[in-house]
Amino acid sequence: MREVFDYSYDAIMRSFDDSQQRMGRAWIDMLFVHDIGRITHADAAAFHWSALTKGGGFRALSDLRDAGIIGGFGLGVNEAEVVVDAMNEARPDCTLLAGRHTLLEQNADALLAKALAEGMSIVIGGVFNSGILAAGNSGNRKFDYQDVPQDVARKVDELAAACAAFDVPPAAAAIQFPHKHRAVTSVLIGAKHPDRVRQNIGWFERALPDELWQALESKRLIS
Repeated sequence: MREVFDYSYDAIMRSFDDSQQRMGRAWIDMLFVHDIGRITHADAAAFHWSALTKGGGFRALSDLRDAGIIGGFGLGVNEAEVVVDAMNEARPDCTLLAGRHTLLEQNADALLAKALAEGMSIVIGGVFNSGILAAGNSGNRKFDYQDVPQDVARKVDELAAACAAFDVPPAAAAIQFPHKHRAVTSVLIGAKHPDRVRQNIGWFERALPDELWQALESKRLIS
C-alpha cells in the first residue's frame, strides 16, 4: 500500500480503495500508518497527528477492521513514544517498531509494558541498527543510516567482545534479543540475497547460553 501523508478519514479510505484495486485483493491482512511522528515530520507532526485523531484517520482504520475488510491495523515507526500516544487514541492490533528495542538500544520499555498489558503485538524491525550489529570488522558501519557516533561504536565493540567470550556472533544475539520480552511476537529481518536469508535463519536458530545474557546484563550492556 502506498504511503499517504494525508491521514484524515477520507484520504485513508481513498488510498485504501486505490490500493485494493492495484493489488486485486478484497481483503488485506494488516495496514500500518508509516512513520508518523516528530522525527519524520518535524514541525508538521502536530498537523498529521490531528488528522489521525480529530480528522478521523484512526476511525477510518477502525471502520475498515470492524467491517472485516482488513485483519487489523497498527503503526510502522521508529519512535516508541508515538505508539503509546496512538494506543491512548485507538486500539491498534500490532506495531512494527524499528531500531528502538535492540541489543544496542533499549528505549521502548514504556511501550513494551503497555503493549503486554493491553494485548497488542509488537514486531521488532531494524535489529541490526542499520547494519552495525552485523557488520563485523568491516568499514561499512552505520547507525540510524548515518556514520556511527563514537559512543555507539564503543558500545558495539563492547557487545562484540562480550559475545566473543561465548563464541557467539553479535548478529545472532541481535536477532534473538527482542524475543526475550513477552510483548514481542516476531522479528522482521530484511535480506537482499538468499544467502543472507539462510544466514539469518542460522543466527535465529543458534542456541545461545544463558550466561551470555547474564554477562551482557552485568556489564550493563542490556537492561
